[in-house]
Amino acid sequence: MFLTHRILKALKEIMNEQIKSGDLIYVPSEVVLISEQNGVAENWIKLSEPKNLLVTDVNNKTYEVFFENQHWLVDKNKVYGVSK
Repeated sequence: MFLTHRILKALKEIMNEQIKSGDLIYVPSEVVLISEQNGVAENWIKLSEPKNLLVTDVNNKTYEVFFENQHWLVDKNKVYGVSK
């Protein structure tokens, strides 16, 4: 079981490394999106249902996504790449 978990985690990391601006990502329900202003969290929203969102920028630990006419940050470890 542990080995399977490690393999799945490694595969997810490989898939997320390939995600770039303009790609779609799958964001599961209950994931929190954060809006920032000058590096300070201004607002947050927890998704009530899963969404496919457009990546507008890629940061070290987060993706910037477009949702409800705003740009939000989402943790890279909480999302999945969408197959093309």
